[in-house]
Amino acid sequence: MSPLQAYFDEKPEPLKGTLMALRDIILNTDNRIHMAWKYRTAFFCIGNKNLCYLSVNTTGQLYLGFILGYRLTHPALQSEGRKQIKVYYQDPEIDINKEEIEEIIKEALFYY
Repeated sequence: MSPLQAYFDEKPEPLKGTLMALRDIILNTDNRIHMAWKYRTAFFCIGNKNLCYLSVNTTGQLYLGFILGYRLTHPALQSEGRKQIKVYYQDPEIDINKEEIEEIIKEALFYY
């Protein structure tokens, strides 16, 4: 099993299901987006440039980090003191707002 597949498979439910759903939403937003295993996490790229990544922080919060977040203005994104990356938190216990995630990704794609 590849490290990328293991990243998803090793997580307990409902975290695993939420990660997989987010993966599918991101990949289906634009056919140029592909996944890569970088820095021990799942990255989503356009060509060889990093678009965003999925991560779980030390407190167990799932988030989607946008590399060029400093350029993004969507109100659902948080910078939390970061200079470049903005994050979108997703609670695995709450339904995913697919439209909101797609809006953010489409805004980010403008810069690629």
